Amino acid sequence: MELKLVYRFLRQVSDWVLDNYYSEVVVEGAENVPLHGPVIIASTHPNEMIDIACLAAKMPHRRHLAFWAKVSMFKNPLGRAIMTSSSAIPVRRNPNNLGNGTATGKGMEKGKEKVDLAAEEEELTARANLFRETTQVLRNDGVVGIFPEGTSCTGWRVFQTMPGVAWAALEYTRAVHEEEDAPGVEIVPVSITYTDKSKYLSRVHIRYGKPITTDDYKAELFDENAESNAAAKSVAAKLTAEVEERLVQMTVNAADWDAICATKTAGQILWPKEERLSLDNWVEFQQGFAPKLDEDPDWRPLKHSLCRYHALLLHTGVEHRILDSLVKPTSTGSVLAPAFASVVTSLPFSTLRFAAFLPPLLFVFPAYFTGPLADGLLAKPDEEEGHAQFKAIVGGLGLGVNISLLFGLLWKLQDPGTWGGLWATDKVKKIIQVLGTTYLCTSLLVRWHNLLVKANYRELKRLKTFWKLLRFSLARPAPLSPNQLEPYTKPPHPAINPYIKSRYLTDLPPRPPTPPKISGVRLVLHLLEARRHANAALDSYRPQIQRTWVDSQ
Repeated sequence: MELKLVYRFLRQVSDWVLDNYYSEVVVEGAENVPLHGPVIIASTHPNEMIDIACLAAKMPHRRHLAFWAKVSMFKNPLGRAIMTSSSAIPVRRNPNNLGNGTATGKGMEKGKEKVDLAAEEEELTARANLFRETTQVLRNDGVVGIFPEGTSCTGWRVFQTMPGVAWAALEYTRAVHEEEDAPGVEIVPVSITYTDKSKYLSRVHIRYGKPITTDDYKAELFDENAESNAAAKSVAAKLTAEVEERLVQMTVNAADWDAICATKTAGQILWPKEERLSLDNWVEFQQGFAPKLDEDPDWRPLKHSLCRYHALLLHTGVEHRILDSLVKPTSTGSVLAPAFASVVTSLPFSTLRFAAFLPPLLFVFPAYFTGPLADGLLAKPDEEEGHAQFKAIVGGLGLGVNISLLFGLLWKLQDPGTWGGLWATDKVKKIIQVLGTTYLCTSLLVRWHNLLVKANYRELKRLKTFWKLLRFSLARPAPLSPNQLEPYTKPPHPAINPYIKSRYLTDLPPRPPTPPKISGVRLVLHLLEARRHANAALDSYRPQIQRTWVDSQ
């Protein structure tokens, strides 16, 4: 049995990331992953390295996953050692790239042909190695993790499904065809859905779907009257289509990005308290509501109102549930009075709760600094899928600073022991004692922090929103003109990943331009007006929504 120490360490890091960055992680369909036997995990990939952490940490039965990883990560000896010990299999990135340009002239054409032939030969060799190593893992009753979308992206649906999963299953099936006792491989589709993937204390839903087998395709694959490669290509196409169909059924798929934004806002309005909506029901609501906004022309005005409100929330820097806790949509007159009353009423208990929260906050505080700092320096602003990995992982490194300081303090407080022959034994004992005490203290402080952080974080957001309402009430800024306001009523769209080629990305309207930076206080009046319109629009459809999604949940 291989120890795979690096994999075990990275899985433990994944446990820490999910337990401390997200407030809840729910796994559904764990029974669909067998305890033994070859399995291919075909997962969606909306959140870069966090998706890998989700699968590694929440894999049913704690089975080890051998992920396909970019070949560039294996180039230097240290990287190769780490990737090999973590069960990774090298793979070239998917071929949907931007191309290498064009050349002109006969000499350059000949040179290009030679380069193309060499590249094709190298590609075939890499492909053969990939499937040979994958088949070997599956032969050993292993689990292989593949992201069939080929890359991570932020979007409004499953855009593409690459054939790698199908070919991995077929190559294994062909390799063991003559072996009587060889088990068949099962493809388990997995959807990973985030309530707000880049945000601290958001929630994660992981669903393992019913397995797909190659049994229904074996007759065609091993048809003696058909050419073997042609049969394999035909089966691979059909199997890829089945994988894509399953992933689409398990995920949220909308007509465009605006529909996703409108659906997210509708959920926040319908369920003012997030914890009252279970994650599986939340996904079900999103799956039904998002397509409805474009399928039914009568729902287009609702989509427009919700999307407009969503955009103003983003540009104002306010969350709907926080605003709703301070000022109800039905409030008339000044917004300051009900907001002030809400803050003052909760202040005594909030103060006591913060006092209890202060000791673990001081211990964890470096993480609140290093995580956002790394995110600002390393993540691309318009690629939402890249933010959480830097905030969560580098934030954990920041916490490591205080853990090191705690270890040093405990070391100094320990009795140095006696000199002589027993010194070595005493020193080992001292190390064990200090490590154990450091671990216990860290575990206690982190659990203490996690127990109180959500309520304190919410109160902090309430105070920040109240401060904006106070400034708005005192300053009473002049409303923006319709032309000035227009850019702030359109939610920013995510960047299109160049490694994705999809029919859903053709003939798209231009991305909304980034509006000039403006104080959120100047948008408060328009935000409150947009909230009234969004609530009124949602109320007109509420009976149908209530029957379809709310009452059933």
